[in-house]
Amino acid sequence: MKTLSLYPVVLDAIKDPLILVDRNGVVIIANAAALSFFSFGDSHSLGSIACSDTECVFETREIGALMKQYDSIRDYTLKNRDGRESGVTLDIDSVYAEDGVPSFKLLHFRTRSAERRHEMWRDDLISMVAHEIKNPLSAMKNSVEILLSQMPGELTDGQRRFLNTSERSIDRLTHLLDGFLDVSRISAGAFELNRNDVDVRQFVSDVIESFTTLFNVKRVNLDWRVENGVSKGYLDPEKLEQVIINLLSNSLKFTPENGDISVVAGPAGVEKVSEDLRLLPWDTLGEPRLLEIVVEDTGLGMSNETLDHLFNRYYRTSDAGHGRGAHLGLSISKALVEAQDGRLDIVSQLGIGTKVTVLIPQDRHTACVLSRMRQASDLVSSSLGARRRVSFFALGKLDGENWEDICSSWRRTPTVNPSRESTMGNPFHVWTIDKEIAFALLLEQGEGEEPDPADLFGQQFEKCDDGSYVSDGCALGACSSPAEVAPGGNGSFVQLCNIAMYRMKAARKGLVRSMADRMASEIESIVVDLGS
Repeated sequence: MKTLSLYPVVLDAIKDPLILVDRNGVVIIANAAALSFFSFGDSHSLGSIACSDTECVFETREIGALMKQYDSIRDYTLKNRDGRESGVTLDIDSVYAEDGVPSFKLLHFRTRSAERRHEMWRDDLISMVAHEIKNPLSAMKNSVEILLSQMPGELTDGQRRFLNTSERSIDRLTHLLDGFLDVSRISAGAFELNRNDVDVRQFVSDVIESFTTLFNVKRVNLDWRVENGVSKGYLDPEKLEQVIINLLSNSLKFTPENGDISVVAGPAGVEKVSEDLRLLPWDTLGEPRLLEIVVEDTGLGMSNETLDHLFNRYYRTSDAGHGRGAHLGLSISKALVEAQDGRLDIVSQLGIGTKVTVLIPQDRHTACVLSRMRQASDLVSSSLGARRRVSFFALGKLDGENWEDICSSWRRTPTVNPSRESTMGNPFHVWTIDKEIAFALLLEQGEGEEPDPADLFGQQFEKCDDGSYVSDGCALGACSSPAEVAPGGNGSFVQLCNIAMYRMKAARKGLVRSMADRMASEIESIVVDLGS
């Protein structure tokens, strides 16, 4: 194994590991950083290399799957055997021959081992401290509850008031510690939500009530309301309460006496999550319903520098009036909101105030659609960026058969509702949007011919119109990129989805008419038979 003979100095001056492999995964070139970072087997194949840094162990098979799936990729974080991030990010670039076929792949590894070790050490320390503090807190909570029950003796009004304040403070500290532990769980991929349909007015009222005494003591004006159009919200009440409590605590901390803080909950449009989402065919998908909670204050505000680093867990700010503190609570809040398929945005001006907007799905259908649309969109975008051919299918069915059962009978087996990890190694994926609609995605290399639906789905589809097909009880709309969208470009997920959905709807209307005509014909035949 040696570096490129023409420019060894240039390659060896690059501190990140660089490896050039052929289409069979055989290592052709490795720079000095790669030779020290990896141990290479005698075969010099990509599958035989091993990481010399024990802190950065990752699955080399994952690299092979990435090479097959993508022509190019950026900032992909490799995983270890447990599925956790390894601290190594990978860029892949294709080196093309004259015939336009990629002959080599250039692998650029970027390791954050020292930074990653430091961050993991902090996470582990915080997690350990949080666990240790929760034990005495539980004992304190039990003691306060026993006193409030008046089992040891009657309480005066003043004693009860102070004990209630202590109980609320213990609960807030417990929520904060749970947040620290949630960060560790999210990083480890072990985070679980407990979402239910929750009364929004009661939820907001309960959170505000726990802060009333503190607001009165500091003499800060608090106003809250729940607008019309919002009754239930599909959310994890404990996790969202943790978010709102953190936002109110920040506002209270940095809002001076006689300042104002408001909390407003109301409905929101899908464009507030993403402008692209607004362009999707929601008339067929089912109009999304979002819950927006806005916490706004007239406090000290934040500088642009602080806003740029606001969600970096351990970044410390020196804004006047804020002290030098890490924004760990905001990082936790953002992670908790995004875990519920939502979004958290912050707008702030130094000396004027801060506005924080939390957006989450208002019902189960919206949560499901947004989550799966985001997954499909991310995969389409990365595939188009890697110059892969994308075939997008919108499927609509009329019967009650389960989508999973239908997918299992297809000629090519797709990954159904895949996670990021489960998209590896399989170019065919399906997202079930509801009982009647599903999206299918086929990712292929090169140009080639458009796929025949019968080859994928194992059904005899009759072509009705340009890109639309029908079979027994199923309508299908197909669209491929770059062949059919955005002349001169690859198009986008929104374009593919809209074209395929339009064609599927047209095919489904034809299917309904055909079934109605057939049913009418059968009824007429029965009537004739009865008459005779």
